Amino acid sequence: MHLKWRARLTWVVGMAAFVALMLIIKPERFPSPWYVILAILPLVTLIAAQFLAFRCPHCGARAVRGYYGYWVVSDACSQCLRDFEGPFLSEDEVAEKLLAEDKPDLAKRMRQERLEEEDLRNRAALDPQAAATLERILNERLVGVEGWVRDVHRIAQSGQGDRKDVATAEAALKKVQDELAWCRSLPRGSAERSRLTSA
Repeated sequence: MHLKWRARLTWVVGMAAFVALMLIIKPERFPSPWYVILAILPLVTLIAAQFLAFRCPHCGARAVRGYYGYWVVSDACSQCLRDFEGPFLSEDEVAEKLLAEDKPDLAKRMRQERLEEEDLRNRAALDPQAAATLERILNERLVGVEGWVRDVHRIAQSGQGDRKDVATAEAALKKVQDELAWCRSLPRGSAERSRLTSA
């Protein structure tokens, strides 16, 4: 059963149990605190379930928030934007999925470029030409990411930006730099491997 339907079913069962206990116990007739605790136990369970039972399987964020959260929870996480029931998607795949709703042609082109880059990355270790092409792509990306980092730092220094945006941009820059360093380390080893396999 999908998470959103499990959440709604949990709310219905919890509220039905609360109402049933209130009708059976009738707290005005049994003023003992133990009866009151028993009566509110379903409500406590509903609150606890928000923190323990209904979480995104990909990022761990809470799927249900607040009293009405049991009814407004959707099929996708509000934090990482991945489907609760779907497989784990990379950030690029999530962006493609979201973009496909409004601009399917652009999403299709992005997917094609991503798959081509993955193919280059897989072949780069043994194919010097693939390594050179991948290095060119990463160099172009590095220029763009460096510009993004400069802009984010400038906005943050002016007091309008968020430190989280700076951290995200710097992490993206480090990722591209690491990929580029790996790619630049390949050509000599690739050539040696090619000679060994052809000998």
